[in-house]
Amino acid sequence: MRRTVLIARLLIVFKLLVCAVERTWPRHPFRTRILNRWVGNAGMLAADFALVGLILAPGGPIGMAAYCSQNEIGLLHQVRAPLPLEVVAGFLVIDLAMWLQHWIQHQVGFLWRSHRVHHTDLDLDFSTALRFHPFEAIFAILFRILTVAAFGVPLLGALLFEVVLDVSSTVVHSNLPIPVRVDALVRRLLVTPEMHRLHHGVGPTMERNYGSILSVWDRLFHRYQDPDPGGPSVELGLPEHRDAAALNVFALLLFPFRPNPRRQGEAGSAPAR
Repeated sequence: MRRTVLIARLLIVFKLLVCAVERTWPRHPFRTRILNRWVGNAGMLAADFALVGLILAPGGPIGMAAYCSQNEIGLLHQVRAPLPLEVVAGFLVIDLAMWLQHWIQHQVGFLWRSHRVHHTDLDLDFSTALRFHPFEAIFAILFRILTVAAFGVPLLGALLFEVVLDVSSTVVHSNLPIPVRVDALVRRLLVTPEMHRLHHGVGPTMERNYGSILSVWDRLFHRYQDPDPGGPSVELGLPEHRDAAALNVFALLLFPFRPNPRRQGEAGSAPAR
């Protein structure tokens, strides 16, 4: 319990540091008012905690990993590989599952209704990593729970993934002043802010760069696109939602119940449902 509290506090401190740096030395100019965005994103986080905590309070991926370890449930427990190998395999399996989950959310209309809340942010910073509709948060956690159960991801692997995911999500949505060459080098293996910024862009790039932690899945499934450091600045958000003041907490919570406009992705993308 003490270790869990310590990890949570360290993650909060990390987010505050990222916030301070990106606000002092932003890589890209911010275009909207901070207060409107932060209130909206914090409101979504509060709604996630309220609803997700109520439904999934006893477990989550880490709780499922502990249960599977105690009862030897899942593929990895049948193979009986060395623990370090199981941890690495479990980490990779969950990251791949998250890539698949993210891709599915862009293809299936009723899932896109919730996921588009995340794409309505007109700027990117550390708080964008908090901007998920509760319906999406539940779907994502259930997807990870099922992945952990099916593969028997060890407790250490599940815990490591959740911590790394939190750090990665904060960084890739940030506006940190990472040098172009460093970003290009890092994204050979990991998702970077410039790489993920394309995914939040208006237009076809929204159907690229789905990765959460590792960039290898986008390359493997031919969904990777390099950012162009010398090109025009990426316009963020969705074309049908350009009024930041209208994107308040209550409006965002109602997004799943509103009609789906056709997504502004590549030709052949899924029709609105």
